[in-house]
Amino acid sequence: MISAKSFLSGRFISSYIDEALPQFIYDETGIDVYSSQATGDPPFIVVTKISGPREHDLQGPEGLATPTFQVSVFARTKEQAKFITRQIQSKLKGSIDMYGVKVRGIFYINEIDFYEDDTRLYHVASDYQIQHEE
Repeated sequence: MISAKSFLSGRFISSYIDEALPQFIYDETGIDVYSSQATGDPPFIVVTKISGPREHDLQGPEGLATPTFQVSVFARTKEQAKFITRQIQSKLKGSIDMYGVKVRGIFYINEIDFYEDDTRLYHVASDYQIQHEE
């Protein structure tokens, strides 16, 4: 779980998109981010890698990867879940340096809204492809 900023020399640095993305989302929203099962009170965000293809040519790896991440927002109201989702969408786009990971492009793919009867939480799941250098 990321619930406080991680710092190295005063700034979070990572060479892995799996670490940089949750930290970026936390820094932009201030909401707890989990990489698997959430254990906190809502609202919270769960970031899951759902695919991880890499670019290759006949010489071997090209040093590019285009994983797809699902960013799931859970909240007590639909309005809050949608607001947080839009806040994330407004920041996850374009080419950026994400804490040391050189992101060439972020592509918003899909969004699905759920209501979870067992937890009584609204859940908005958004998928993003992130092309980055390795």
